[in-house]
Amino acid sequence: MQRITLTHSNATCNIFIGPELLDDKQLFSGLLSLANYFIIVSDENVASLYATPLLSYFKTKKCDLITIPAGEKSKNRVVKQQIEDQMLSLGCGRDTAIIAVGGGVITDLAGYVAATYCRGIPSLYIPTTLLAMVDAAIGGKTGVNTRFGKNLIGSFYQPKHIFCDLNVLRTLCHDEFANGLVETLKHALIVDNNFFHQLTPLLDKLNTQHSLNVEELELLITRSCQIKCDIVAKDEHERNGLRQLLNFGHTIAHGIEVLKDYDISHGQAVLAGLWIESCLSHLCGYLSKDTFVVITHALAKIKFSTPLAITASQ
Repeated sequence: MQRITLTHSNATCNIFIGPELLDDKQLFSGLLSLANYFIIVSDENVASLYATPLLSYFKTKKCDLITIPAGEKSKNRVVKQQIEDQMLSLGCGRDTAIIAVGGGVITDLAGYVAATYCRGIPSLYIPTTLLAMVDAAIGGKTGVNTRFGKNLIGSFYQPKHIFCDLNVLRTLCHDEFANGLVETLKHALIVDNNFFHQLTPLLDKLNTQHSLNVEELELLITRSCQIKCDIVAKDEHERNGLRQLLNFGHTIAHGIEVLKDYDISHGQAVLAGLWIESCLSHLCGYLSKDTFVVITHALAKIKFSTPLAITASQ
């Protein structure tokens, strides 16, 4: 098991990465002191697989499960209010903690509820997608979407702990795994050339063998998380410009998602955004043609069932 500690403005966030973390009752027993009441927030696709089994870990504490419809369209102010209303009807107060079990929609939404409920209660994240493990769950950005744009309403609010159990990735479909690979490649491109050269052979292996072993997964997730944590620790609230590096590909991607009414996956949108922004940088003279071609070839290694047209002949 790997452990990364993100030091932020208020305290620290511990990120645990490894196989079978959700079966480690000793690991979870240390969390019981955080609250007297625990609310698990999950979606209808994930709840039965990973959220419901967690209820047995809280025999000495009150614990309830709240589920919402799966998908990006649930990440809105109406669903946030529905979660809050359920918590209020259950009698949740300041002695409550939220456990988010799911992908980026769940961590963003449940994290935002935690940030505002009773003016702030503790939260824990159990990301169940590669995208959430390497990006969405890390860094403290929480929020909801509106018809005016993505993530325009929200807060910076850090979870206490994040548990990245590699075993849950076995249930991911190919496209869900590809969504996370896009963010991982983004991290390599912005700051770590060595990681980029470690990552590209793994992308080739995935295209031929369609799987990675535990050690390769742990490398991919741990290094990606560490890159994001290093940046967030220096610019948690995106004030000095450093954290904007993490937005590479995302300005265009968020526009694509809104225009497509979220019927395109986040990874596909970011993949297009990375290529378009790299192309613009090349055309403006900031990125050499050789580097642009290298980036394009790397992006083309990430395959979706509905392929995007990424070429190096620009």
